Amino acid sequence: MRSSLSWPVVIIPFVLLHVHVTDSVERFSVVGLEQPLIAAIGEDAVLPCHLSPAVSAHDMEVRWFRSKFHAVVHLYRNGTDENDQQMPDFQGRTEFMKEDIGRGRVALRIRRIRLSDEGLYRCFFERGSTYDEAILELKTAGLGSIPYLHMEGHQGSGIRVVCRSSGWYPEPEVAWQEESGQSVPSASVQERSAEDGFFSVESVAVITNMADRMVSCRIRNALLGQEVAAMAVIAEPFFPRVSPWIVAFAITSLLFLGLTALAVWYNMKQRRQRGMLSRSRERLFNEVVWRRGVMNPEPVTLDPRTANPELIVSEDRKTASRSDVRQNLPDDEERFDTEYCVLGQHAFSHGRHYWEVEVGDGPEWAVGVARESVRRRGAYMFSPEEAIWCVSLFVDRYQVLTNPETSLELANRPRKLGVFLDFESGQLSFFNGEDRSLIYSFPEIFSGRILPFFWIGRTGTEIRLCH
Repeated sequence: MRSSLSWPVVIIPFVLLHVHVTDSVERFSVVGLEQPLIAAIGEDAVLPCHLSPAVSAHDMEVRWFRSKFHAVVHLYRNGTDENDQQMPDFQGRTEFMKEDIGRGRVALRIRRIRLSDEGLYRCFFERGSTYDEAILELKTAGLGSIPYLHMEGHQGSGIRVVCRSSGWYPEPEVAWQEESGQSVPSASVQERSAEDGFFSVESVAVITNMADRMVSCRIRNALLGQEVAAMAVIAEPFFPRVSPWIVAFAITSLLFLGLTALAVWYNMKQRRQRGMLSRSRERLFNEVVWRRGVMNPEPVTLDPRTANPELIVSEDRKTASRSDVRQNLPDDEERFDTEYCVLGQHAFSHGRHYWEVEVGDGPEWAVGVARESVRRRGAYMFSPEEAIWCVSLFVDRYQVLTNPETSLELANRPRKLGVFLDFESGQLSFFNGEDRSLIYSFPEIFSGRILPFFWIGRTGTEIRLCH
């Protein structure tokens, strides 16, 4: 009798201890790098992250992605690498480093870093219903070619020397220096971006010091903390001789230029004042135009032919939602086959248009516009480069899908979005449909045929077109 009554006293603490230990193991957070990681173009980059507490991640899913969950950079699941959904740009270039995975420490190696690899990366861990992620920023940097120096002739009382170099990223710093260490001011610097995104530099300096004829052009990449330089020696006979009448002419010219500059400054001041008044009137006019659009919203509808097979479009073409089942629909060339997107029924090419979209409490969505020729096949990142301009909610973060993304700090959670497309001024603006506050405006000049664009990222999200 005494022995049987003691069982509950022994069993209950054991059960409570077991529950407490299990709960502590299930909960974890993901820790990444606080500072951006800088990688030289052409070299390898290693992006680390780890779990806290340090529990084993052998049986977890570890996913590296950028802006969209299913656009995979690298995926580890079920104890192996599964990269059938890997983005084409990263195929054959990634390695999942899991030597210390038993303590929750992993890293992703990206080989042969490219300029396009720059941006944000997300390290995502998941076990059952528990998940977390860390965000890491990768900055790329390119060291350009050794500068090429040559003399272009006389300029005033000195020698005009030009320094050229290419293959830099980001924009480099240029400095001229004499043999004594004295800096030489540059007469002009031109930095231009080529089609491949790298910068070329052309800097001009006028050397007037005949006593110190060695000059160097130094070009520095501030991100890498490295520079390349080239030197030239200018013989004294190259320097021009200055006669007294030239000096007198120069002084007279400077006085004339000073008076001319004063007159130009006064005229510019007058024009600036007139311009400020004109811009004030323009802002007032644009606000009136927008308010008219709010009072007369467009009756926008969805085009079911463009909807991804996992999206369900209502009969009135006003609502779209995600389904767990992929529908057996015709393989239309207009249909998005991978991205969970749908377009509006009618395209706009001129005028001013305003419509509203209810997003409610949906966990993941994107709303905006796309060019009629937008890509419908395969996975890719939404951005203006892909002819898509939109704002989104993704993993509890509001952002503008530029490249890289632009974070939005919103005071109020918008349940309804207003989209204002103005071909007259060439702008696209997003508003909180409830308090009419501005969320974001794209600076692009819009032209061509533009369609309303919608993306539904997760089951449980529904968008509904108002009016």
